[in-house]
Amino acid sequence: MDATNKVLDLNDYDKLYLLMCKWRIIRLFNPLCYAADVTSVEDLEKKVRTNLHDLKRKLPAWSQSEYFKDDLETIEKVIEDSKTVNYEDLPSLLGIKRNNYREDLEDAGVQMIQKKHLSLQRKIALGRPYSGDVYTAQWSQGHNTVDVVLRFDFGPAQRELFIREAKIMTCLSHEYIMKFYGAVILGSYADSVGLAVEFFSKGNLEEFRVPSLFHAWLYASQLSSALKYLESKHLVHTSVAEPFVYISSLEKISLGGFMCCYYEEEIKETKQKGQHGNLLLSTITGHQGHRLDDLSGRGVVALLSHVVLSMFRYLDSHCLSQLVNLFPDRKEHPLVCPSGVSSLLERCQEEDLSKRPTFHDIVQTLAKERPAKFCFTTSNSSTEPCELSYDQGENVWVISQDTSRYHGMWFGQKEKGAAGFFESEKVIRTDDDNQVPHEIRARGIEAQLAYNIALLEGKVKVCRARLLIIGQDRAGKTSLKNSLMGLPFNPNEPSTEGLEVNSSKLEVNVEQLVEWKAVSEEHKDVEQASLQKRCIARLVASQMLEKKETKASQTLPPEEKEMLDEKDVAQEQLNGLHFTANPPASNLTQEPRKVFAQDLVNGSREKPTPKPKIDMPDELTPLVTECLKSPEKIDGNSATETVLDIWDFAGQHLYYATHPIFFCHRAIYLLVHNLEKKPNDLAEPSFKHGDHVVPLKNTSNETNLDMLLSWLVSVHSICRPPVEHDVKELCKSSLRCLPPPVLMVGTHADKVSTQEIKQVESEISKSLKGKTYQEHVLSPFYKVDNRQSSKSREVQQIQAKVQQILSSGLISTADLPVKWFNFEKALKSRTEGGTFFLTLEEIHTVAQEECYIEDNEQLDTMLNYFHDLGLIVRFTDIVVLNTQWLVNLFKKLISTCHFEEQDPVDRKLWEELEETGVLQKELIDKVFEDLEEGRYKSLQQSVLEMMEKYSFVAKFQHQIEPDQQQNISCEGKIVKYFVPAQLRLSDSALQKLVPQEGDPCALIYKFCDGFVPHGLFPQLLSRLIARCPILECTTPPKLYCDAARFILGKRGQYDLVLLCSKHYIKVVLRGYNLNMSSNSLENGKSMACQVRILIDGELRSLSEQWQWLRNVRYKVCVTCSACKSSDVLCKRHQSATCLDQDCLHFLPISSEVVDPSTPFICPEQVGNHSRFTVSNLHLWYCSIEDNPPESPQLARIADIDITRLAKEIVEVWKKVARLLGLEDAIIKQIAIDEKGNVYEQSYQMLFTWKKSQKNSDALCGQL
Repeated sequence: MDATNKVLDLNDYDKLYLLMCKWRIIRLFNPLCYAADVTSVEDLEKKVRTNLHDLKRKLPAWSQSEYFKDDLETIEKVIEDSKTVNYEDLPSLLGIKRNNYREDLEDAGVQMIQKKHLSLQRKIALGRPYSGDVYTAQWSQGHNTVDVVLRFDFGPAQRELFIREAKIMTCLSHEYIMKFYGAVILGSYADSVGLAVEFFSKGNLEEFRVPSLFHAWLYASQLSSALKYLESKHLVHTSVAEPFVYISSLEKISLGGFMCCYYEEEIKETKQKGQHGNLLLSTITGHQGHRLDDLSGRGVVALLSHVVLSMFRYLDSHCLSQLVNLFPDRKEHPLVCPSGVSSLLERCQEEDLSKRPTFHDIVQTLAKERPAKFCFTTSNSSTEPCELSYDQGENVWVISQDTSRYHGMWFGQKEKGAAGFFESEKVIRTDDDNQVPHEIRARGIEAQLAYNIALLEGKVKVCRARLLIIGQDRAGKTSLKNSLMGLPFNPNEPSTEGLEVNSSKLEVNVEQLVEWKAVSEEHKDVEQASLQKRCIARLVASQMLEKKETKASQTLPPEEKEMLDEKDVAQEQLNGLHFTANPPASNLTQEPRKVFAQDLVNGSREKPTPKPKIDMPDELTPLVTECLKSPEKIDGNSATETVLDIWDFAGQHLYYATHPIFFCHRAIYLLVHNLEKKPNDLAEPSFKHGDHVVPLKNTSNETNLDMLLSWLVSVHSICRPPVEHDVKELCKSSLRCLPPPVLMVGTHADKVSTQEIKQVESEISKSLKGKTYQEHVLSPFYKVDNRQSSKSREVQQIQAKVQQILSSGLISTADLPVKWFNFEKALKSRTEGGTFFLTLEEIHTVAQEECYIEDNEQLDTMLNYFHDLGLIVRFTDIVVLNTQWLVNLFKKLISTCHFEEQDPVDRKLWEELEETGVLQKELIDKVFEDLEEGRYKSLQQSVLEMMEKYSFVAKFQHQIEPDQQQNISCEGKIVKYFVPAQLRLSDSALQKLVPQEGDPCALIYKFCDGFVPHGLFPQLLSRLIARCPILECTTPPKLYCDAARFILGKRGQYDLVLLCSKHYIKVVLRGYNLNMSSNSLENGKSMACQVRILIDGELRSLSEQWQWLRNVRYKVCVTCSACKSSDVLCKRHQSATCLDQDCLHFLPISSEVVDPSTPFICPEQVGNHSRFTVSNLHLWYCSIEDNPPESPQLARIADIDITRLAKEIVEVWKKVARLLGLEDAIIKQIAIDEKGNVYEQSYQMLFTWKKSQKNSDALCGQL
């Protein structure tokens, strides 16, 4: 063969393709390579000869065709030919030229995806001219996988369209447009193109049931926004139809079908050449059969209108079946379609193209026509078929307020779908759910109703954001906080003790980069007024301007009219807001306000009694004047000023137990580390007090890198509340990370070289690879010199990044009732005066007399809201007004004070606390001595109960004989308080403790993310101490910083030892002086069984109770004996029997290996020693009823992903439905409604069951 024609770089796919071309079965190439995962001729031979059944299963259409046998014979010829053929000669013999698909696509910026990283799941669409064969697939990206849809061509014409589609989609990036991941090119000679795009589990609009008129409006708005974006890119989508509108979530659609997209220039050239018919795909239609009447944006407008109309017609037929007959003369447009939207749709279908609106017009019109949402203030059960029945707190979308239709009633649709008429007096206007704070939504319908009623008397917008600074001790976190605030560097900055919370507030404009400034509490002028005052001033000014417009008919000269209006209207608006510096006289009754609140609930709208005149507070006068001079500042769409609270967390292990309580899924985290410390060096924890640096012990042998990663694991353990379902998707789409976002910041950059910084960052990046929690970390890594304070370029970059995150929508802006703002101000004035807590009775007085909050339900909702925000802490009968004050109180109770600060008579008690973790009552009493006399006792009990609830302290109590008097409470009990987090000492003897013959083996609780989450071990110990009576523990436990010993049994015949390393918790149970007659069973269960059940239950309870632990995953394991006894050298320490905890190998326990005769199998070892049994493992599971769970936790009902689960039960969904207790009538109706779509039947069944569960926080044991 001539050297000039020599073919190079043929891969396995090329060879297979060329052979199949030679034997003329090229039509099977793509199905075999994609669906059957054939990678070469050799692989094809293996599958045909050893696993033909699997091949037929993956290609059912082919295996059942009449050509199957002939094709198999041809494939055999291909296989035989492959053994002798010269592949280099085939291209010239077959006339096949090298394709340039890869180069062409890469030049256009298209990402290439390797076929080996794609695993096809199932076929979801037949081969069509515009889509090709369509499969769901999983795209592997390292340790993570992404669900995608993979399409591959089945012909040359379609292949060119795929390439064109890939180029178009690569240039598109829009919220409501399908994501394009990349293209698959199998080889340089294999004529094959595959496309990987976004997967939508809910299908497309043709298959989906539109839930309500709001969703029809929402999808219309999103679709028009996507088309407007395409228009800006000079693209015309010629097939806007239901099959190409995909359901991303209940609240979002995505537009696809970009094989039907053309650039305006293409269309123009085609028309000029008279080749209009060559745009073959412009005729694709939806199930309504509407076609494009003009190849332009105005033609697409008509297609959009037909899609929108079909959604409203669907609602008409499914929600208004009983009402249709009442309106025989109704217009062409559906009843459920609001009149403004109907008018817009009519314009979209005008015969005269010039009269049709543009996409810009459509977007703006739909924004104005957003359906109004109302909330029912009472319940009603109607027997009339055209009237709605509803419960108090239910929401309704208003379709028409035309009272002439039916007995003076409004017409609307409930969120659950039913439509009908209702009395307008029985509803109040509400905001969109996304604008209602999630803390309110989490409290239920009653709280939302109270919140909405409170908004009626005035509201302000507020955006509260948190910036949490976390990291290793002495890393420079406080100095970084000062740099962000523009404060000078303090080289003698002491260590933070506990948590500095709400001490640093910044006002940040999230729309543009501005200098961050701390809000001064000392300056009260206009420039530094609080956010609350300025918000109220804007509200007053806004309402004054509105009132002025209603007085346009007055004949006064303009100058006098403006002065009079501002004076009168200001008084009227301030009275309406009840904002006053001086409360009204006591003889002015508040009864009218009570009547008004009651009337709102009952539906009456009588005007309340006029309120007393109140003078405008002096502090508001200049602010209101400023707003009136600059009306644009009043606009709610202007840049939002955000109050950003910076929380500075201490880095010492002592405070780890308390930190996660203040973690928030909507916060931004700065994870700080010292660049001077090499990542793999052992950490040297220390604490700075005054001029002294006190070294602390590193009992777990943690490296600096371990400490950094353990903080990330703790952040990853945080779970978003169920009502915050949109946060994860928002973070993924806007920030491309998991919430909450984390910024990595290295300090002391001035003391290390650029090369050293790169080395540290490289080691951190390497350690993050393959870890789930790496998805929280945003790039780049920052390195700062805190000596430069805010002048540092890197500090300014961090500020800019924080503002970018805030503007992405992660931190939401919420409406808040003005009265609630006034209440917050009243509490703040008391804390400034030195009052840090009030009784509930005093709170009621403040709310009624100063803020005019008469309704107890509203007060209860407000207190709960401020408590959930962390602004106050609400106890049963006491409210703490300042969170920082309470944190400082906690700190005094759980940490030892320094020697010079101790009273001589108390030094023994402080030593006992430091060495044993025992907090004596005398010390507790002393902490509360500084509080107001006569009031601290009730607060003391409430604080102790709260600390028990959060496991800061654990109360150990044991009933003793009456003749013993030492350490006895009045109930005849030994009562001691333990502070597990306080301990700093370790016990080497406990670390070496191992089970003896007859004892159950050691259990290992190994945490899947690599580290025991911060605070979990002290929390577990606190709970076990409180449960000591269950295990007959009569002796106070012995606690250490990384271990605990409990003496169990009536005669103290058992030692229970818990050992905590950085990666796992080890449980050892030793028995002493046991004999056959010893009664170590309780209720038929052994002590080991009781212990394991208790520990499993407490870990599960912690995960269920606290949102900062809900993402924690662990496995119950045993130590691998095969690796322990292996001669293979440890890669890290080059030791044959390495016992370092980082090198130990653990194997998870399953139900099979509990049987003493069933061996464990170590996948890391080979030979006889790779199989082994574990002595007495079965003792942990001795009860017949108690088998080891495959998964240590059950998910909560609220957290079940029914979209994913529905795919797994499609074949047995009816059986599952009956097991879940759904009635046969409901099952039958679902089958009818979703006839022919098994997935949707499965999904709707799970959706129906999930909605029927009253307690969404319960575990889904039933499922």
